[in-house]
Formats: sequence, structure tokens, C-alpha cells
Amino acid sequence: LTLRYTMSAGRPRSMIGNRQFPVGGVGNLAGSVYFDANANGKRDPAEAGVPGIIVILDGRTATRTDQAGFYEFPGVADGEHRITLNADNLPLPWVIERDGTDGIGLPYAATVAVNVRATTQLDIAATRQ
Repeated sequence: LTLRYTMSAGRPRSMIGNRQFPVGGVGNLAGSVYFDANANGKRDPAEAGVPGIIVILDGRTATRTDQAGFYEFPGVADGEHRITLNADNLPLPWVIERDGTDGIGLPYAATVAVNVRATTQLDIAATRQ
């Protein structure tokens, strides 16, 4: 009987995001940034994704949306997290604003709860100004 170990055997993966509790689990955060052409707040099949938008988790970890507008943060610590955007690549006349501001011009920010061993979905709509 031969037993072999590799360098990473038995090491847990690190969590991303701010920890809320001293001990906890991890989940995933995923979603899309899309052009909401009919302003209904839901991504319809005909609505395209926005590529190149930077999605920021807790002001520390960032990822960029792919060509279809999708993003993902794997291994996020459970609890509440703050999501912000850097939408410099968004073409005019499209804007992404904080929910409920109705044209005031506040940058996007949301709080989302991530659960242990679950994928939390957060879709972000860009609307015409």
C-alpha cells in the first residue's frame, strides 16, 4: 500500500469577502449586468449583457463581466456583503444607479446575503437615461 500527498492536500481554500462571524461557511455569488431595454427590472431573453463592467465585493475583491455580462465570486464567506460597480465601460445613454433613486445619479450599491453552500443570484440592470 502506497499513500502519497501533494502540497495542497488537506488545505482549505480561503474565503473572500468580509467575515461576519468567527466561524462560518462559504457560498457563491453570481449574476449578470444587462441592458434593461424595457425597464421592467428583469432580464428578458432578448436583452444583451454588458461586457467589461467591474463588480466589486466588499470594496476588496473585484471581477469583470464576461462578453455575455456574467460575473461570479466563488468561495464567499457567508453573511451580508456590499456590492458596488465601476461602470466606466457602459455606453451612453445607459446608466446603472442605486435602486429607488430614479435619476438622482447615485452610483450603484447593494447589500446581498450569501448563504452557506448556496449560490446567491444578483442581476444588475442598466437603464436608459
